[in-house]
Amino acid sequence: MNIYDLSFRSCNTVPYPKNITVRIVVPDKVGSATGILMCVHGWGGNRLDYMEQMKFAAEYCNVIAFCTEYRQSGFDFDPVTGRGWTVPYDMGFYQMFDVMNSLHEVLNLYPMINRRRIFAYGGSQGGQIAMLSAVYAPDTFAAVYSTSGLLNPAEEQTRWTGRSFTNAELSARTVAEHLDAIRCPVWLDHGTADKTLDLQTNLSSVEKKLRQLGKNCNVRIYEGGGHGLEPVCTRFDAFKNTFAEPVNSLSAPNEDDFTAGNIISTPCADRTLVIDWSKDSSDPGLFHWEEGNPKE
Repeated sequence: MNIYDLSFRSCNTVPYPKNITVRIVVPDKVGSATGILMCVHGWGGNRLDYMEQMKFAAEYCNVIAFCTEYRQSGFDFDPVTGRGWTVPYDMGFYQMFDVMNSLHEVLNLYPMINRRRIFAYGGSQGGQIAMLSAVYAPDTFAAVYSTSGLLNPAEEQTRWTGRSFTNAELSARTVAEHLDAIRCPVWLDHGTADKTLDLQTNLSSVEKKLRQLGKNCNVRIYEGGGHGLEPVCTRFDAFKNTFAEPVNSLSAPNEDDFTAGNIISTPCADRTLVIDWSKDSSDPGLFHWEEGNPKE
């Protein structure tokens, strides 16, 4: 397999004028059956965190796997240790665009692949970003898997950021508020001994709502498992046991949002977020806010 880094400019804001770096793992043979696995590291992590998952998926699931060094985290924060996050921290919104723009860039590099086989996987905040990606690009993914995901940020998580959020900003970062937008099958897991994110808040309530909405939801609870599912399991073993089969077998029914050039409007509190996926990754017009909520 081939492993390399890609650097590109995401839709950066004025105070963040730097490129985004992506670690990419490519199987030995890439063709019309090859898919893509988008891996998303957690809060304060880096693009190397899921190398085991990426190598396994490239070898056994015929996918190009990648993980994005999204802004304000990992080596971006500390070039020596690759750990930590910038304060104030954005808590997933711009990070979601960095990750989705990485997907767009990788798709452009490999036009021959099967764009119905696009999958998202992430842990902790990575689970949040993977699920937000399925919210804001609802036709793109064949399946999404969140492990120990930050799906419903509480006051404690907002304190970690060192900043405040308007109601609309917080809504845009809260997966639990937008589950109706998700169209692909969802896999969720969480440990009962997770001391970082509460099981009830971030999984049980989300599972209940997904089932009420009639979504395809697959859940596993690890009794005694911590935030990384340890000591009863590891995220890598959980990935192999949980997601390898869906990645090998599922495909999306529609063309992806980039190909279709879809414009996605999402009501968030008193405003509406509008994303135009026909725009290039570096285009500042990729998204904008409109006043008002059409649901009110």
